[in-house]
Amino acid sequence: MRYNLFKFSIVTLLILLSSGAWSQESVFYNEPGRTYRQAMDLFTQKAYGPAGKLFDEYIKEKHDKDDIYVENAAYYKLVCAVEMKDSDALPLAVEFRKRYPESAHLASVFFETGRLYFNSRKYRPALEAFKKVSPGKLSADQRAEYYYKTGFCLLKINKPDQALANFKRVMDTKSNYAAPAYYYYAHIQYLKHNYDEALTAFKKIENNRRFRKYIPDYLIHIYFEKKEYQKVVDQGEKFYRKAPSKSKGEIARLIANSYYELKDYDKAYDYFKMYERSSRSVTPEESYKIGIVKYKKEEFNAAKTNFQKATSIKSDIAQSAWYHLGYCYLNTNQEKFARDAFLKAYQMGNDPEVTTDALFSYAKTTIKTGGDPYHDEISIMEDFIKNNPGSTRINEAYDLLVQLFLTSKNYQAALESIDKSGTPGKRLQKIYQNLAYSKGVELFKRSDFNGASQFFDKALKYPVDKNIYVKTLFWKGDANYQMHRFAEAAKYYTRFLKQRNAVSTNLYATALYNLGYTAFNQKRYNNAIDNFNRFLQSGQAPKRLITDAKLRLADCYYIQKDYERALSYYDVVVRANGQDADYALYQKASCYGAQGDFNKKISTLNEFVRKYHHSPIYTDVLYEIGSTYLVIHDQRHAITSFDKLVKEKPKSVYAKKALTKIGLLYYNNNQYNEAIKALKKVVNLYPASSEAKEALNTLKNIYTETGHVDEFFAYAKGLDFVQVSTSEEDSLTFVVGENYYIQNNCNSAINALSKYVSKFPKGGFVLKSYYYLADCFGKQNDRKMALTYYEKILEFPDNEYTVKALLMSARIEFDKKNYSKSLEYYSQLEERAETKSIVLESRDGMMRSAFYTGKLQEAAQVAKKLLKTDKVSEDQIVFAHYVIAKDAYDRGNFSEANREFGITDKLTSGEWGAEAKYYQALIAFNNKDDKKAEELIYQLSDQYSDFDYWVAKGFILLSDVYMVRNNSFQAEQTLKSIIDNYQGEDLRQVAREKLKKIESLKPTDKKEKEVGNE
Repeated sequence: MRYNLFKFSIVTLLILLSSGAWSQESVFYNEPGRTYRQAMDLFTQKAYGPAGKLFDEYIKEKHDKDDIYVENAAYYKLVCAVEMKDSDALPLAVEFRKRYPESAHLASVFFETGRLYFNSRKYRPALEAFKKVSPGKLSADQRAEYYYKTGFCLLKINKPDQALANFKRVMDTKSNYAAPAYYYYAHIQYLKHNYDEALTAFKKIENNRRFRKYIPDYLIHIYFEKKEYQKVVDQGEKFYRKAPSKSKGEIARLIANSYYELKDYDKAYDYFKMYERSSRSVTPEESYKIGIVKYKKEEFNAAKTNFQKATSIKSDIAQSAWYHLGYCYLNTNQEKFARDAFLKAYQMGNDPEVTTDALFSYAKTTIKTGGDPYHDEISIMEDFIKNNPGSTRINEAYDLLVQLFLTSKNYQAALESIDKSGTPGKRLQKIYQNLAYSKGVELFKRSDFNGASQFFDKALKYPVDKNIYVKTLFWKGDANYQMHRFAEAAKYYTRFLKQRNAVSTNLYATALYNLGYTAFNQKRYNNAIDNFNRFLQSGQAPKRLITDAKLRLADCYYIQKDYERALSYYDVVVRANGQDADYALYQKASCYGAQGDFNKKISTLNEFVRKYHHSPIYTDVLYEIGSTYLVIHDQRHAITSFDKLVKEKPKSVYAKKALTKIGLLYYNNNQYNEAIKALKKVVNLYPASSEAKEALNTLKNIYTETGHVDEFFAYAKGLDFVQVSTSEEDSLTFVVGENYYIQNNCNSAINALSKYVSKFPKGGFVLKSYYYLADCFGKQNDRKMALTYYEKILEFPDNEYTVKALLMSARIEFDKKNYSKSLEYYSQLEERAETKSIVLESRDGMMRSAFYTGKLQEAAQVAKKLLKTDKVSEDQIVFAHYVIAKDAYDRGNFSEANREFGITDKLTSGEWGAEAKYYQALIAFNNKDDKKAEELIYQLSDQYSDFDYWVAKGFILLSDVYMVRNNSFQAEQTLKSIIDNYQGEDLRQVAREKLKKIESLKPTDKKEKEVGNE
């Protein structure tokens, strides 16, 4: 380059001299011409540093700046600066162009300017300078440099087609720029996917010392793009060993992919492993291939990650990725994941063969896992059968469909599907029977007896399996019994007992027991006795029912007045000291009384008082003792007994009766002062009761007999709730209404009694009228008006209607979801309850009312009392444990909460059980036991598939489990299943937010390939 530039400069100088410059010869050889000559000598010797200084000195010595030698010196000074790469070269060029705009050197100056900008990597200014150069005026070497650098500038400003044209002008020259021109020409053709042209150009320079280390990389890529995989392998394996470390990963990728295409999976595996180690970002397509080679090596755990990534794109390989992922899950004992993966592969439907096999694999894993909580597997298989009647695997499809029916939790859909098939064969009939029976039992356990009964009817439709048929008869009877359809229940129990194989079931004795109860409840006592005796003689009677059966036998004999037999059975129950021993002892005393043995009756009742002070019938017994003493004319002991009752149970309904009896006894014994005290106490404490009226009448008699009538009237005038006497009109008006009530003519009763209470707001029969009105409105289902009159009754002091009014008011308010009010009434009711059934209902109502008003601690306290109450039902037990669990969880006592939720879960298959299972999983998760949490969540979906809300919440929690395990893929798939399949927007939104958060955590890798600098 330097030689060419010098040659060009000398030619220019000769032209100038031939045009009259000879006259200046003396100038050239004299001072300061000598300085110029010395500079030229140094320039020709390529001593650009010293030459440049002398040219600068010459310019300063000359005063005529327009002198041709000065112009030449300025030019050569610029050339020297360029060759020396001086920082002032570019300013010198700019200055020269301004000073000598007509100079013959100007083309060369633009060329040098372009070179300067190029070396400074200022490609756009360089290109502008090169545009002002006339290539024809340049030497061959200069032209080569000009076209090469112009091409490079065009490439850098993204004009590859123009760059190609410039590189092409240089490629076949002998210039030093020929090889780089070939290189960038080939590079551009490679980027344009013109692989043949690129290959030819790269081949030309593959042995070039400067480029030979880069060419193999390109050749391997080109062979790969041309699908010449053997050449990729041959070239790649040679190059891999000496390739720079940053290129090894990419070379390994190409070799691995080529071996994969050549079906040499072992070699592909080796190079894919190298590639994976060196790369942070693997494409889904290559992840799929890596998954395949690992799958073939049976490295299923490792392959899962690759297949998971491959599922992210919408292409044919995604289906295959899901399909193989399913088998990876199967081989790593993750059947539920496998089920979901096979379903995804089936739904994509790209490859018919893969689609079919994926469906069948989905069905098999669904059968193994016990169902799919979010898809109707039966409908999916039925669609396949409908759409592919000619499939070679149609028989296998039918076989799988049958198995799906057996394992399906969606009994309704399964039964409807079989119904649609017309007349099913024996095999489907058996499945139908099994499914209907199972669903019926499930609903029965949830106390949905009507729903259960309907499914039992379906099960009886096809009596193929005799064992199921027999059990269905029993449960059909039991469902009717629970709904108090006793005649219908008896019919099915009887049918059950007539079956030949009934006696071999564990239900035989229970059927006899229940049949005894159906007869008892229908007052068919001989029939009841017969069945209870058969139950006791069956040899299969459960211990827990034996005592109860004997108690009912005793009741039957008592009702039939066979007191000796009744006594013998009551005595058995008393000795057993079980749940109803207090009742049996009381009834035993009643038998003695019925036989006229009052002393035995009293001693038996006193035994009761000593043993069962907390019994709900304790007040009944105290009153009965006093009453029995009256029968045997032992007034002293009668008064003592009645007084004991009044003192111990003042709020009891028997207290006012006992107090009235005390007053009457004193009156009959002419102990008037004591009688007046007792009777006034009745009036004062129970002013609205019938006993108060009786006490008032007796007081009137006492005052009359003792000649103090004025005192009586003075006393009576101060009473608010009871009139001294009732007028004939008052009495007659009430009696009209009462007669209608007795005749069950509620419309007329309401009309008459409403007029009565309006006309006589403080009449003698107002309280009773309120009760009749409340009862009639209740019978007419006008609960609002019924409540109005029950609450009017409660405005009175305790009376004979108080307990009933509290009970009905509590029930009505509870049904209206006015739980604060129902809690108030149930609490008052518990204080006054005197029967086991009322105690039980009041505590149950208190517990539920407190729970629904958010008073968890109060609800839990009552729940614990309820669990200790006699004859608490299964439903009440379940809810009590559920309430205790919720309270414990709310207080942060997670150990107690977990225990109580566990009990709830075991006792019910209903929604409380589903919620309890969820909370057990949540507690396990919060205790960092993710394995236990996962296990419980899957149990939730298996056992409580009907409760979508809790199943969905469970799966959302499962996504958290997967995130703890760094399994974001399964976390995403789980959340997507909620978003795609759950119907409620609330939990779908929760799932979306969690999914968005997971996606935001993913790294974003960007990979760019740029053209390097010169």
